[in-house]
Amino acid sequence: MATVTINTNLSNCTLEPTSVKSGNKTTLTLTAVDGYEFTQTPTLVIADPFGGEDSHDFTISGDKLTATYEYDAGPYDDTTVNATATKKAVTTITIVTNLTNCTIDKTSIQKKEKSTI
Repeated sequence: MATVTINTNLSNCTLEPTSVKSGNKTTLTLTAVDGYEFTQTPTLVIADPFGGEDSHDFTISGDKLTATYEYDAGPYDDTTVNATATKKAVTTITIVTNLTNCTIDKTSIQKKEKSTI
């Protein structure tokens, strides 16, 4: 069985594995780097020896941190994975106060941040 090397066009994410044995079904997993997530569907593009191309979509996880595709590599596949993870949006919550004879140490927090005020 031939080994198929997977070419990559990745931004802010990694792919595992980067090569597979032809004839074996393998789960390809994209992982967004810390602070990033998948908001666009990554693709696997397979170019055959006759000049044709076939594009397949990865499945993005519910938390948007990983994307997977079940790949059954052919012996002559020229394969490229295209994926971009984007920076997670951060929401800042402003704390409005009406204080008398006291102070507060925080006037804003980021959403999902556990904070004691």
